[in-house]
Amino acid sequence: MTDVLQSDRTDENAVFLRDIFTSLAEEMQCRALLRVAELSSDVLQQCRLLLLIVERYPSHMPDQGERLVESLLQAEKFALLTSPVNPYRRYLACSVLPLLLRRGQQKPSSRNLCRWLRKAVEYCICFIAQKSSKANSSDSNDKKVFCAANAGFGPAFENANCVLSSFSGKDGAITDPWHQLFQLINAVADDLQWNIGRLFSGDSLDSQWHQIFQMSEALRTSRLDPGQLEILTNQVLLCTAVLFVHCLRVYLETVDSHSSSDQTALQGTHHAFVLVEFFQTTEPSNGNELKSKRLKTEESLPKIFFANKMLSFGRSEDVVHSFQIALNCWHLLNSPLLQNEFKVLSDSWSADKWPWLFRFETDVLLYQGYYREMISRLQPIQSAQCSTVSRHRQMSLQLACCYYSISNYMAVVDMVLYIIGTFSSGSIQGHEALGPPQVKGRQLILMPLIDSEVFSCCIHLLVACLKDKVWKANAVGEVLVTHGNSNGAELDTLLGHMMVLMQHDWPKYEPMMCKILEGIKRRGCFSYCLFFNYIINIDLLEEFAYLRTPEGGKVNLDLLQSSSAKSCLQSRTVTRGVNKGVKEDFKAAMDRQVARTEENISLLLRTFIVDEADFLTKSLL
Repeated sequence: MTDVLQSDRTDENAVFLRDIFTSLAEEMQCRALLRVAELSSDVLQQCRLLLLIVERYPSHMPDQGERLVESLLQAEKFALLTSPVNPYRRYLACSVLPLLLRRGQQKPSSRNLCRWLRKAVEYCICFIAQKSSKANSSDSNDKKVFCAANAGFGPAFENANCVLSSFSGKDGAITDPWHQLFQLINAVADDLQWNIGRLFSGDSLDSQWHQIFQMSEALRTSRLDPGQLEILTNQVLLCTAVLFVHCLRVYLETVDSHSSSDQTALQGTHHAFVLVEFFQTTEPSNGNELKSKRLKTEESLPKIFFANKMLSFGRSEDVVHSFQIALNCWHLLNSPLLQNEFKVLSDSWSADKWPWLFRFETDVLLYQGYYREMISRLQPIQSAQCSTVSRHRQMSLQLACCYYSISNYMAVVDMVLYIIGTFSSGSIQGHEALGPPQVKGRQLILMPLIDSEVFSCCIHLLVACLKDKVWKANAVGEVLVTHGNSNGAELDTLLGHMMVLMQHDWPKYEPMMCKILEGIKRRGCFSYCLFFNYIINIDLLEEFAYLRTPEGGKVNLDLLQSSSAKSCLQSRTVTRGVNKGVKEDFKAAMDRQVARTEENISLLLRTFIVDEADFLTKSLL
């Protein structure tokens, strides 16, 4: 009969048994169900029956509500489950506690209610985290127990009309855990008359953070007795932690394909993104300006942009804003005000096992400009070669940005070589220009991990390295002037490499190219042995053909055709512009280059980076 009362069966036998039960007096019905619950050795069956009693006979709530909660927590404790995502905790978070808050005539103590809320929050957060992380074997076993225990729920639970209706009682599936969690916190806040109020009632992220910040300041400055201090600390701690995880999930479900929702993944349009630093190359940097290892002031914090239009403007703004609110919450949770309490809370959540939290912490280091700390964090993992190709590519790109920021240009080349080695044939064709709007200060880009976009970023990094080396070696500003033959040869090599790479995304680098050509014209000479191997851009070919004319300055150009850096170095002894037939050879070589202008520039530059890697690295020493 109890099985029938907990089901929605409509067969003849079920209707008969249900009619017999309802024919009894209400007090008799309640006693019968209580007796069956007392005789049951299955704690979960007891919970089902007690919930049925609480729903049908609200007057028994003062007697049974708190008893039911404590029974669930004791059963969970003795079951020795490894995860908070278990059937006992689910009953507490999704059925018992909402019903207790809604129907109880006798309110539980504030201490008990706060303790139960923390248990419920832990369940919801860990359920969300479990959906996003690869569960270990013990977690998987607990999930099987969880699903089996929740199978067969009847209408008694569906009709309970709990604070959160987003949980399906029949199959135990959670369709909207965030809505469940927010409503539960709001209900407890109402019951306990928290100062922070109904924080999660549809207010904007800014408004939620502002309220939390105000409460944290009150906690920091006010003098309260131990009881009031504990209550206020619980408010700030739980609300900040929940807002942090919520904003973090919004951010990572967009930028990390492994953290995306099932619905997004099924759409087949989701790409993982990587947060990288964007370095300006269109204008020469000040050679005397030292890169800061740590950026400590608010004014130095960067702007974040998406690299392309894969997301709508509003959506991209929401994602970036969620990252920034998550960062604010993270700083507050790890401040002296809350760090001890948050350590206990995060340990209960097993937050150290969330791979996406590691991803967030890494992005925070880049955002704050902690380059050396980020290298120490990523280098061992990147070297271990134990993650997916996509994950390794992401880490290599971020490491390359950090290496550039500390002027370790050879390490940048190493990272770029590794990344290029992960590309499939033809995958780097068809790219969009990389770059955010022109604004002052540091700029970070959320770039999709698509081969063509990643390749564009690699080119940009190499150009930035060469640009820095050029202006540091020259140390004169915009006009390129050499001091001695040795410096001139080094400068020519750097400029030649730059010109090869700047063919990518043309005319993106045209302003810098104009400055380089102006400097070459002022010097009156230029030599680069790989010119006819890799320069095929028609604009560049026309400019160099013009430089040889009287109108262009009659510049002495030594553009020897060579297949390697070694033959280039051996050919340095050739006197510029005086060999017999040089003009004819130059014209013929230019004609051949013009015929190559339709070649795929991306594939050509990939060949350049791989085949001339040693030459490129030596020039950056």
